[in-house]
Amino acid sequence: PICIINYTYDKIEDKLQVKVIIDKSYTSKTERVLTFNSAGNLISVKEKVFHDRSNRISTFNYKYEYEYDTKGNWTKKNVFYSDSNEDYKFDYTESRKIFYYD
Repeated sequence: PICIINYTYDKIEDKLQVKVIIDKSYTSKTERVLTFNSAGNLISVKEKVFHDRSNRISTFNYKYEYEYDTKGNWTKKNVFYSDSNEDYKFDYTESRKIFYYD
């Protein structure tokens, strides 16, 4: 099977949006849209997987919210999940501690 990956980059206001299409010929096709904030952190992922053999479509959506320290690095990330385009639900929190040395 042939796999073709296509990337498209768009700047929307202060955000970068990357659209990735992964076409695995006869088995499946994935469309993924990743959006990054001005700090370069991922703020959303929207993904659709088209299952060619079963004509099924799976949808996965994630949103990310960050808390930053005084140096602009994120220290807390809240992750939200939705299997449709609306009604995101809290999934989990990821935290990190950054030690700075002079």
